[in-house]
Amino acid sequence: MLLIIGEPGSGKTTLLKYYAMCCLTEGANQMLGINETMLPIYFPLRELEPDEAYPLPLPENLARWAGRHVLNISAETFRDWLHNRDTLILLDGLDEISELAQRKRVCEWIDNTAQGLIRARFVMASRWTGYRKADGIELAFDHLRADVKPFTPDQQAEFLKKWFSAVFSREYHDVNVPEAEWQQLQEIHALKKADTIIEYISDKKNKHLRELAAVPMLLQIMAIIWKERDHLPQSRPELYSAALKYLLDYRDRRRNLNPKLPADKAMRVLAPISLWMQETLIADEVAKSTLHKQMQPTIKTLDDELSSQSFCENLRDRAGLIADYGEDRYIFRHKSLREYLTGLQLVKDVQQQERLNKLVSCFGDDWWEEPLIFFISEADDNDFDRFMDTFFRADFSRELSPESQSLLQQMVEEASQRKIDSLVRLLKDRRIHSNKRYRQFIDYLAGQQTELADILSPDIYGSHVLKVSLKIEGFTEFIGEDIKNWPNILRSEYDEEKRFKGDDQPVVGVSWYAARAYCLWLSLIAAKEANVESEEATGWFRLPDEVEWEWAAAGRGPDDGLREYPWPSDKGGPSKNLANYDGNVGATTPVGQYSDGASPEGLHDMAGNVWEWMENWYDEDKDVRALRGGSWLNLDDALRCSARSNYAPDDRYLSFGFRVVRAQS
Repeated sequence: MLLIIGEPGSGKTTLLKYYAMCCLTEGANQMLGINETMLPIYFPLRELEPDEAYPLPLPENLARWAGRHVLNISAETFRDWLHNRDTLILLDGLDEISELAQRKRVCEWIDNTAQGLIRARFVMASRWTGYRKADGIELAFDHLRADVKPFTPDQQAEFLKKWFSAVFSREYHDVNVPEAEWQQLQEIHALKKADTIIEYISDKKNKHLRELAAVPMLLQIMAIIWKERDHLPQSRPELYSAALKYLLDYRDRRRNLNPKLPADKAMRVLAPISLWMQETLIADEVAKSTLHKQMQPTIKTLDDELSSQSFCENLRDRAGLIADYGEDRYIFRHKSLREYLTGLQLVKDVQQQERLNKLVSCFGDDWWEEPLIFFISEADDNDFDRFMDTFFRADFSRELSPESQSLLQQMVEEASQRKIDSLVRLLKDRRIHSNKRYRQFIDYLAGQQTELADILSPDIYGSHVLKVSLKIEGFTEFIGEDIKNWPNILRSEYDEEKRFKGDDQPVVGVSWYAARAYCLWLSLIAAKEANVESEEATGWFRLPDEVEWEWAAAGRGPDDGLREYPWPSDKGGPSKNLANYDGNVGATTPVGQYSDGASPEGLHDMAGNVWEWMENWYDEDKDVRALRGGSWLNLDDALRCSARSNYAPDDRYLSFGFRVVRAQS
């Protein structure tokens, strides 16, 4: 079994459909590493029908789902296929099951189903918020996990060129131009259009757009908007707003077609409908007759002659915002757009304190995470303060889980109006902002930190690095002699990936060499500020060696023995309240977030979160460097103070970070 985890809009469903197409296309199954011919069966998990509280067997569920899509395939036929043919079962959208208890039952159902089908291979996809071990959501059946990574700049460019080529090749053909010549001209136009948006996104001043462009769905929205306007909004909410206005209105007006309702009025219908689906239906699909009845009163106030059925058919056929789901239901094509519309409606509704109280009570519920973030991003200064005031008056806010703390921090970062000084003081201790500080280092190397460059010339720093690198095996070959290349060589592999990029999170995806270069930079900056000769200070900041690290982590217990884990022995073994490990959160967490897991001496995150590079070699072979501490991905054994790991010093992995020690001068 393969478990696929990805962010909203990362292409999980598209990937499953690609797997299905590979199975159905002659010879393409080998691209998946499968030699035999396989029958693909795609099934959205929200469609599971229960037998009392537990889902029906897979053949019965497939037969009922097929029936809703006007396909007369019996449960017996599905059972025969599943037991007597090689099949690829594609299970989509665990996160779309809103109730936590039901999600647990579905995981158990998948485990039992997989054990009973020896010729089937399974793939399951979910947002990471829908699959968290800390919530008890976990597959017991043996499986591999793959996380959908954001698009790299090269992948973004490839996508945009192919997208514009496909779109331009399908435009109206000028009959006065020969077909071959017309296709050639269209390809030239497409590549020119793609090149301009690639250049725009790559511009240094558009860093936030580059982060958004790493999400395939958002990149496609960008392409749609760029094709018409040659301009892009700068934030995710603005991007969604522009996309909705384009789909609902602008595209048709360019073709001299009048939309059923202008975009602003259409959104006045869709926003309350989206919130109603969010909190009443708790689903992304709805019966057509129910939807018509629910939206008709609002439509009537906007256009007395327009029927809700006609409006919905236009949303389906022209705007492409919703789609038929079987014969008698509609579904939003993109869940994220419905969640954005829900956030818009919440902004209007929270003027009533009772409604605000209800919204605050949804905090921490996976089903509400994206709507809450969109709400905060659209709320004005006053509503933001009212939400936070209500939030911190709630009893549950006194002891927030690490996941809830991360969500709260993300909401603060999304807020468009930021009068939050008092909130920041309430939420955070004074601590090193690992990612933030490391980015300053990379920006310094790229010539974007003039104040730091005034303290320490990059050329002087570069000469010190090259001098030090001569004494360390492999360092010179790794870093090269041209400082202009160092920002790309030393930057984090995951700097723009949402799970790892928070200012308070530890930097990950950096090599041992990069950690050493950073320590040298800190030392030389400190020397300049202290008016001390650089040569005397090159070791002021450095990586710890294993003896130092284990002494600090294990300390001394009450019987004068070493602790097994960094926290006091009476707290027992690892748990989700003491450390970030075993994929419980699905990402790194801000430094110091697990205060209960701190050592008696006050050291945080000595177990879990990230493996920490050590100064010393792992063994006498001197080809790999040691790491300590375990990470957010590892099982509890790796969290013991005595646990060790090793990797080559040029490796950059999503669970590798480092801790800096200040040597006595």
